[in-house]
Amino acid sequence: MTTQQPENSAIGKAHNNLFLHVFGQENEVRGFFASHLPREIAQVLDLAGLKRKPETFIDPMLRGRQVDLLYEVPLREGHRGAPVLAYLLLEHQSTFDRMQGLRLLGYLVRIWEWWFKDHPGSRKLPIVLPFVLYHGQQPWRASLQFLDLIEVEGEQREHFRAFIPDFRFLLTDLGRTPDEGLGGGPGCRLTLHAFKWVKNPDLDQMFRKWHRLFEGLIATPESGRELLESILRYLAEESEWLRPETMVEVLSQVNQKAGELAMTIKQQWIQEGIEKGIEKGIEKGIEKGIEKGIEIGEQHGIAIGKAEGKAEGKALALKTVVELKFGLVSEEIRDRIESAAEADLDAWLQRVLFVGKLDEMFLDKRTFS
Repeated sequence: MTTQQPENSAIGKAHNNLFLHVFGQENEVRGFFASHLPREIAQVLDLAGLKRKPETFIDPMLRGRQVDLLYEVPLREGHRGAPVLAYLLLEHQSTFDRMQGLRLLGYLVRIWEWWFKDHPGSRKLPIVLPFVLYHGQQPWRASLQFLDLIEVEGEQREHFRAFIPDFRFLLTDLGRTPDEGLGGGPGCRLTLHAFKWVKNPDLDQMFRKWHRLFEGLIATPESGRELLESILRYLAEESEWLRPETMVEVLSQVNQKAGELAMTIKQQWIQEGIEKGIEKGIEKGIEKGIEKGIEIGEQHGIAIGKAEGKAEGKALALKTVVELKFGLVSEEIRDRIESAAEADLDAWLQRVLFVGKLDEMFLDKRTFS
């Protein structure tokens, strides 16, 4: 167990970061538990007193596909007992895990060990509610009862039952939950919708139906705009099905500030695509002797013909990238590039993507670093 949230693999990093950002806010997650916990449990919990704990209990090998949050929730007035610990686990692998109950058992033990160290004088352990938020492509088909993982049948099940640990965990399968059933604070609701639809070809159409969700979030005085920006950036980075024009159109109908935010993200979205295309084009161009030029953006491309000689090909690639980034340059700059040694061209090609001014590209390597 560690008190610092893990660094995640590239596969699930965007999901994890958004989950931690939104569900880490107590005012957002209270509504989620109120909507998704069984009614008889929600009625005895004082969700207004919910507090997030900073610990994480994930196995290091699983930090790319799982992320967790722990909350302490007191009981309502009139109910005796220690606060309940609500453990929320986001699972975003493509298929369900039949051994999820076993992993949860390990996490529950770690939670109790952590709690006991923090309460050394206690004679009993608190209730822990394990809740899995499943974000997989396939429907969840595994049992939610730990006992079902134990190979024991018939009358033997009853004979040995007293010696087998058992618990049930709660689960929300996002892909199989109707949109109207995705509850929580404004940020939680929109995040759950984003998780559900991010890889779906119908996302662009569904995005237009989220107008009220956007209105509810942007109206949140403390963190609405910040959460909206995080969710929009997540969709822009992770989905190939949302058009920038749709994002700007829908958010502009919410209010002016939301529209301006969407326009800013759209511009950055396109620019990042261009820069990635340029970088990829340079790598391919050098490897093939500039047989095929730099491809940039979604629908933009520049073909660079095959140049005579490796140095000439690199010079042509560098001039193209420089003019794409800084506009047309003087004959003096073009001559300098065309007459440069191959070693200088290699250094400038690596440097051009990261400088803010053209003259910085020509700086001595030691000065630049």
